[in-house]
Amino acid sequence: MRLLVIVILIASSGWSAYWFVGKSIRQAALNNWFNEKSENGWDVQNTLHLRGFPNRFDAIIEDINLNNPKSGLKWSADRLEILQLSYKPNHFIVLGPLEQKLQIFDQKLFITSKKLRGSLVFQTDSEHELDRSTISSEKLIINTSTDTFFAAEKIILALRRKNNTENKYDIALDLKEVFSNKLNFKNYDPDGTMPNEFEILTLDASADFDEPLNQKSFEQKLYNISNFKINKTELEWGSFKLKAVGNLSLDPDGYPNGNITIRATNWEQVFNLVIENRVANKETKNAIRTLFKLFGNISQNNQELEIPLKFSNKKIFIGIIPIANSPKINLY
Repeated sequence: MRLLVIVILIASSGWSAYWFVGKSIRQAALNNWFNEKSENGWDVQNTLHLRGFPNRFDAIIEDINLNNPKSGLKWSADRLEILQLSYKPNHFIVLGPLEQKLQIFDQKLFITSKKLRGSLVFQTDSEHELDRSTISSEKLIINTSTDTFFAAEKIILALRRKNNTENKYDIALDLKEVFSNKLNFKNYDPDGTMPNEFEILTLDASADFDEPLNQKSFEQKLYNISNFKINKTELEWGSFKLKAVGNLSLDPDGYPNGNITIRATNWEQVFNLVIENRVANKETKNAIRTLFKLFGNISQNNQELEIPLKFSNKKIFIGIIPIANSPKINLY
């Protein structure tokens, strides 16, 4: 019995020492991060507490104010929590603030949510490369001083390393009831015949990054994407449904090359709204209508439209017809 008591006391003392050492390491790391920002010209204010003995390391950061006078960036929040199980030091749970303010020069954003949560799991190797990550939110609203910049009832963004490859990741995005005053639906639908929000917006894709993602990627920059494959993406707006699949690679300047096939269901109402309210020239309207009718006939379904898009030479083509300049994609 005495031996058992001694073993328990030694084990408890060892675990206590481990926890307090781990606490000191994490507290020092966070303080060093804030001090580094101060040394680089940031104005930094915060209150830091670490707790959770014996099984957790919970960093509670309150009254956060970060201000970079050089870039005009300001961020403030009442509370941010970074949680870890003491026996899983490579797994972070982040509970984001339910109210926060972000200012970029003169543009002020007020961000609220019912829930904001993140999970990051890193490899246990020396480089701490990212294995998987998930960010979720409910009732997220981003307001400017005059209107709603963005709002969504539900958001889930997930990133997972694919088959233990060094720099290929599966990406999933799921948004419900997406709304923004910046979309200017009235420009296309002045009579309000369509909903003022997108009911569903989803993306299932995979991406090759130039280098593996690690902890420093989130502190400094995300590496550029060299290849982007769209397994499936969907958008629902009233009765209109849009799907897309394809594969794009990026040239050295960040312009995509490849093909994407778009399938639209119940497309005529949206098509007519856009054509009637955004295309002025009658001949152009008729030419576009004829082209889209042709694609509708090919699909043998008047309510379904299939359009193959080709990205090449910094332009987007339908067949051999260029329809728009291609966007430049760069995460630096």
